[in-house]
Amino acid sequence: MRKTSLAFDVRQFLVDEPATDAEKKETSEKISIAGSCNARAMSLLDDAEKGDFKGATSAFDAKMRTAMPPPKLKEAWDQLSQFGKLVARGQSHLSTGEGYTLVMIPLIFDKANLVAQIACGTDGRIAGFYVKPVPTPAPNS
Repeated sequence: MRKTSLAFDVRQFLVDEPATDAEKKETSEKISIAGSCNARAMSLLDDAEKGDFKGATSAFDAKMRTAMPPPKLKEAWDQLSQFGKLVARGQSHLSTGEGYTLVMIPLIFDKANLVAQIACGTDGRIAGFYVKPVPTPAPNS
């Protein structure tokens, strides 16, 4: 019995159509918004940690400025002290949902692990912010 071997390079079958100018522009805008949102999210947390709540809210959109002015953000941030001292922050993770760019940043406290979720609108300004417990994985059955 004769064995025949067949070898080929998969890349020869992949045809990558060049992106249109509109697709390139859309991709570039999404990357720019994501980068801006990530930078603003980090700045919000940096300023809140320093107690600069006016600075922390400076990138809020109009609705967020009304819903969470600096004194209200301070009050919410101070409530996190129940989890002990903020020891570290984890790597930020970007995603999108319902027309927003989302930045998830793990917050490691002495007594608990939380995650900050910051949402940015299409203009890159912060349109939502909240801190919640890290979701626990469902047990395998």
